[in-house]
Amino acid sequence: MLTDSLVELDSDLGTVDPRELAALANDPEIQRTIGGHSFPYPYTVFHASYFIDRNREINGRPFAIDFAIRDAVSHELVGIIGLSDLDSYDLDAHVGYWIGRKFWGMGYATRALSLVCDFAFRDLGMHRLHTRVLEDNLRSLRVLMKNGFQVEGYMRECFLRDGEFLSMFILGRINPYTGSRSSDQSMA
Repeated sequence: MLTDSLVELDSDLGTVDPRELAALANDPEIQRTIGGHSFPYPYTVFHASYFIDRNREINGRPFAIDFAIRDAVSHELVGIIGLSDLDSYDLDAHVGYWIGRKFWGMGYATRALSLVCDFAFRDLGMHRLHTRVLEDNLRSLRVLMKNGFQVEGYMRECFLRDGEFLSMFILGRINPYTGSRSSDQSMA
């Protein structure tokens, strides 16, 4: 379990009640801002159970680690954050998260991302984390930038939502404990 004074992150998703997860995730605004077609709306107990029970390993090696984000005091479920596409050769991983709407603007995403970045860099030895953000999801862009992510690129009209093509920012963060290992520092 990863904790600070605001959030606790629990990788044992078996402790999550699928009904609680479904109630929190069943919001069209979350699906609209998440930037992935695999997040359904409506989000049902079936979807929640599938997410909780899904396999996160191939040949005994993890390819994803997901955490329930809970309030550190009340232990109420706030959202989900995770690392996926864990690459043990290039030491790179994708980070993604979502927060229930009633918890937006309260610092939960910023703090959860900070904990997950430290875990990925210190405990897993990752060199780089990356993600993509829809151009109109300024809240998430701010959360990432507060946590040291930098815009690395911009994908024009790459995501179709409601009949409209949207663009996405590509963001990355290098492990601050090891620093850049690139031979080409001019790109940094």
